[in-house]
Amino acid sequence: AQHAIRSALARAISRLGVILLLGCLSACGLYDPWQIRLDAESWTVLDGQGLRLHYKNDDWLLDDPAKAQSYLESGEAFVEMATALFGGISRRIDVYQFSDQEHWNEIIGTFGEAVGAANPHHALGPEPQIFLVGYEDLGHEIIHVMSQGLGQPPPALFYEGLAVTYGGIH
Repeated sequence: AQHAIRSALARAISRLGVILLLGCLSACGLYDPWQIRLDAESWTVLDGQGLRLHYKNDDWLLDDPAKAQSYLESGEAFVEMATALFGGISRRIDVYQFSDQEHWNEIIGTFGEAVGAANPHHALGPEPQIFLVGYEDLGHEIIHVMSQGLGQPPPALFYEGLAVTYGGIH
């Protein structure tokens, strides 16, 4: 019985070691667990003061330049609010708006259901990044990036609570 327990414990420790190693490699930008291929898409780019919006020209909501500008401006309002709450960040946030789940899966390299993700630490690029399928989640993800800033993330429940309180619910 002791041998079985030791064996199970050894397997668990070795799996944990692999997970920690992949986490460290990912944090250093040496391993991309999502295999993100942002350059596989021809993005339309709209620059703002605090955001840079990347989207497809044939996006069902952002195909009209006035709507795309309005969407960017609503994101800019969240950046202003978050700056007042948490302080500013020195770089613009790149926002990648995906048309639908299929588009997300093709570029991000996942096969699940997702509405948004934030990468505040620049591991995948020179700027903080937000990846969205749901248009209503822009404020939520901006709060994630701005509340984390360039330091260590706050505790998970607090971190998510800030995004829900100030940016809305997923």
